[in-house]
Amino acid sequence: MDWKRWSGLVMLGVAAVAAVALVACGDDDDDDGDGAGTASPTVAASPTQGQVAKLQIIDPRARDTTNDVSAAYFTVKNTGDATDRLLSVTADVSTKVEVHEMVMEGGTAKMQAVKAPLEIPAGGELVLKPGGYHIMLMNLASPLKEGQQVKLTLTFEKSGKIEVTAPVKKIEAMN
Repeated sequence: MDWKRWSGLVMLGVAAVAAVALVACGDDDDDDGDGAGTASPTVAASPTQGQVAKLQIIDPRARDTTNDVSAAYFTVKNTGDATDRLLSVTADVSTKVEVHEMVMEGGTAKMQAVKAPLEIPAGGELVLKPGGYHIMLMNLASPLKEGQQVKLTLTFEKSGKIEVTAPVKKIEAMN
């Protein structure tokens, strides 16, 4: 492995550790459950050397559930001057994670897995939210309850892996 690639990997590791520390220190002070109030933590990731995408993960959250399926949502903001792509997501609470989208088919809303990576344009953002793109957490070890946290690892084409902690909230608080 050449020195530039190695130093880039080291920088990515440092960024990942910093991202985890930022999330651990963040807190949503909103106790009334209406989704208003202090914003959830933002995680920033610096790209590896030679890359020009700069991503921020804003308002990560997962919904509570009574079964073995849940969903996670967040916004990815790209403050860089190059497009990046979300390639995959893993979670510490489930054995299967997929990016899904809601589509209309014959007047009925239908959820389906997204095959291609999701792009985050330079200077733009990708919003994952109820009723749109979202992360499906399947085969949960146990139902998610409000107050728990889910650790997500997001893998991007240029920015590498970014780890975030998503607090579990009631669905009413997410709208």
